[in-house]
Amino acid sequence: MWKTIWSMKTPPKVRHFMWRFARVSLATGDQVSMRSERRGDDCPFCNLRETQVHLFGECSWVCRIWRASTLAKWFEMRDDRGCLEWVARVAQTATADEFADWSVLLWFLWKERNAHLFNGAKLAEEEIVVRAQAYLDDYRQYEETLENSPGPVMAKTWQRPAMGKIKVNVDAGVVDGGLGLGVVIRDDRGRFVLAAAKRVRYGRDPELGEALAGEFGLLLVRQHHLGSPVLETDCLTLAGKLSTAREVHTEVGLYVEVYVS
Repeated sequence: MWKTIWSMKTPPKVRHFMWRFARVSLATGDQVSMRSERRGDDCPFCNLRETQVHLFGECSWVCRIWRASTLAKWFEMRDDRGCLEWVARVAQTATADEFADWSVLLWFLWKERNAHLFNGAKLAEEEIVVRAQAYLDDYRQYEETLENSPGPVMAKTWQRPAMGKIKVNVDAGVVDGGLGLGVVIRDDRGRFVLAAAKRVRYGRDPELGEALAGEFGLLLVRQHHLGSPVLETDCLTLAGKLSTAREVHTEVGLYVEVYVS
């Protein structure tokens, strides 16, 4: 089952979500109320007690979404004993593509639940289904384009991170009296995950820029729940300072290995 999750042809954040889903570690109402002084654990859609099983398999809102999709048969396989058993059942029965379809819809349900809880937003049930499928279709089309590309996906000098990790490449330069920061994130198969850039108006030190770019990259990893990162920089002095210790603890609380490209 775990192998099925981590080998899914989906963006890394979906695989990470499914790992948390199977471990019942999502911050649903019952979990939050146990970990804090907050007493309310009501479902934001139906006001019943929000457990993970309830949110994804019992709530009237989610039931309408499952039935509006083509994935109702996997919904019917839910297990009252818990989400781990539900994942195991689907993993044993579904094809790889079907398991990915199911996982992406679960992830979209979680995203929509959070958008409704924290921002008051609420999409129509059919719209959630359409967006989830379109998201996965776009990703698959991108993957197919990469696989059919006549040239190499990555430069020969780029090395994949260990299985289950993501590579965060960072760079910086002095631009217009400030620093330009760039980040490119790829998974353990060399597939593009995310890219971002920004400018900061203070400092002209390239080493400082590389350090800020690394911080920016790790912040993106945390914000998008992308998993365990490997940070790569071509700044020899910064890499030398960081690699003097085997473990580097950053302010975002992630374990970082530093390589020089």
